[in-house]
Amino acid sequence: MARIKRGRKIKHTKRLYRKKNSVFKKIISVILVLIIAAAGIFIGKSAAPPIIKFFENLNNPSADESSEVWQPPVDSSETDSSSQEESEPDGIIEPVAIYYVLPAEALVSEQALNDAIIAAKTKGITSVVVDLKIQGGELNFNTQNTVAVAANAVKGTLTTADIARIINANGVLPVAQMSVLYDNLAPRANYLIGYKFETAETMWLDNNPTLGGKPWISPFSDQAKDYLKQLTDEITSAGFSKIIASDLIFPSFRDSDLNYIGTIVKDTNRHTALTATLNMIKTQAESKNSQTMLKVLATDVITGNSEVFVPSELAGIDFVVEIDITQLAANLTLKDGTVLETQSLGVSDKIKTVLAEVKKLSPDNSIIPLINATSLSEQDYNEVIKMFSDSGYKDYIIK
Repeated sequence: MARIKRGRKIKHTKRLYRKKNSVFKKIISVILVLIIAAAGIFIGKSAAPPIIKFFENLNNPSADESSEVWQPPVDSSETDSSSQEESEPDGIIEPVAIYYVLPAEALVSEQALNDAIIAAKTKGITSVVVDLKIQGGELNFNTQNTVAVAANAVKGTLTTADIARIINANGVLPVAQMSVLYDNLAPRANYLIGYKFETAETMWLDNNPTLGGKPWISPFSDQAKDYLKQLTDEITSAGFSKIIASDLIFPSFRDSDLNYIGTIVKDTNRHTALTATLNMIKTQAESKNSQTMLKVLATDVITGNSEVFVPSELAGIDFVVEIDITQLAANLTLKDGTVLETQSLGVSDKIKTVLAEVKKLSPDNSIIPLINATSLSEQDYNEVIKMFSDSGYKDYIIK
């Protein structure tokens, strides 16, 4: 039987098929590589800053990350107020002015004044207050004012110009304080400056002369107004940026005194003599670019015992409100008859509460708190100062 010849068996391998597609695949691969490389560059550029910042923050954990934290959307009705809060956060209101009342001994010489100011500057003050006319009528500055000289009221050796120059040279603002009507000396130089009997040219005294009776400056007197205007002019002309007027008060008249002096002090509107005197000082001070402030006791204001405190008649005048924590009663009967209880409150809350009551009575006038630091512990003092800032009091006075 003859052998059947078979054809040669050809084996096809995968390599053959790869050869057929190799050129096409190479082209596709190059294109893919280019696309991947381009995407990598784009992603790298976008991701690099956050990644870099992440590693930087690992080395600097105190770095501010608030900008990277998602915040909920802001209600459109609160947009304006929220932007204001960002620029001035609650509780970080820096005071515009911190006033410090210098002791009377600071005015005895240039050296004493310099030393007192330097010591005060360590407290971070921006202005110093000097008592130029004190209760009783003495003047803590040298002047040639004829009434003051005749009344033997001049006790200082430095002039107002000297005092203002030294204060300014130390980089702080000079502020003068003047006791306006509590003056028992000026009427002795000219009895028409004080109160007199209604039916006689006799000077009124607050007690029998043998018991130490004294005259007082009268706000009804034209001669008194001239004297006060002269002193105001001398003080403000020297360069004092502000003048604090205190003791715009009447003496403690007895019924017999009211009868002796007569109608002017028995008038139910006699307070207008006080506000008119203060406005006269304000006008004179403004002519020399100086601002006038009225100093009052907080307790007198909120209990209705301050006759000069009539905000509607004192436009443009700031109120320096003194709070003596040692004299603050546990319960105060307010002007409207309600009782304010402070006994259970801490020192800072007591002062805050009293100031709030003052503000209710004078919404249009600026309030400048005045506290006696020596009557407070260090902790209470720090809490009170913080409360001033938190409550929006940008100015305050320390003595």
